[in-house]
Amino acid sequence: MENLKRFIQIILVSTPLLILSGCSNFSKDDLNKPIQEYLKTNYGIQDEFTVIKTDNNWFEGIDHHTTIEIKKPYHAYPNLTIKRDTLQILGDESDDIYLAQFKGAYIKQHPEVVQVMKQIIKKYGLVKYPNKVVLKEDSPISIFPYTNIRLNIINSQVLLDDFKKTQRIDTIDLLPKLKPSDPRRAYFNSRFVGVVNFLFEFDMYENKHPIPKAKDLIEDFQKSGVLKKGVYNIDMLVKDSTTGDSSVMEKCNVALFEVDEIGQYTIIASPTYDEVDKSYFYGDYEAKKMKE
Repeated sequence: MENLKRFIQIILVSTPLLILSGCSNFSKDDLNKPIQEYLKTNYGIQDEFTVIKTDNNWFEGIDHHTTIEIKKPYHAYPNLTIKRDTLQILGDESDDIYLAQFKGAYIKQHPEVVQVMKQIIKKYGLVKYPNKVVLKEDSPISIFPYTNIRLNIINSQVLLDDFKKTQRIDTIDLLPKLKPSDPRRAYFNSRFVGVVNFLFEFDMYENKHPIPKAKDLIEDFQKSGVLKKGVYNIDMLVKDSTTGDSSVMEKCNVALFEVDEIGQYTIIASPTYDEVDKSYFYGDYEAKKMKE
């Protein structure tokens, strides 16, 4: 009986250690070579990168979810999904590296937009992400302003081919020409209905500010005059951190709008989260203009 108790004690102590240690031969360094080859082959990027965070859920047998930092050509923090057995990067389940680079170029080439984003966050009492990497267990990495901007570009393959050759992105020249693709495709977020999507969060917990609508923020951008010709979207996620950061869906909404060459703003659509996947809003807008 004593031997049985001792055996059970050993199992209880050893099992958590096995789970936490995962595959004993795995480390972040094992990912460097496949990531390097992926970046070079698919995007022409040969500069150094850093694996900031990865997981190794050996017990659950799932793939490695990894965040890397790319400093050149443009600063970016893309997330990659890497197959457990082969260490192959699963492109469809990972962030688009070209769009991550485009975001980095946009942030670098439009500091005045970033400044207005800071002012908006302060004015409306929105969630402010740290300006540097802060690692938290079981939480995604959020960095201002990289987490606050997402791109959605139609025919981005043509742009990617040029980027692979030149390793340059001129967002000032490109933005007026770009259109958003239909975001209701696989492995994409249907909320990103514009080319440049500004993402903001409002936490209702102990917040004295009234809950803003995405359309409210358009006026702030318009008054600032920082947005050039292009198709933009403001995404307002409303959450209550007392309930585990869950979204308050009926209060979440987006606002798709266009800025023309003389700075005139046109609001195209302002659907709620429940409505964003019901239409290709920019496509409908373009079709309507062609009929007029």
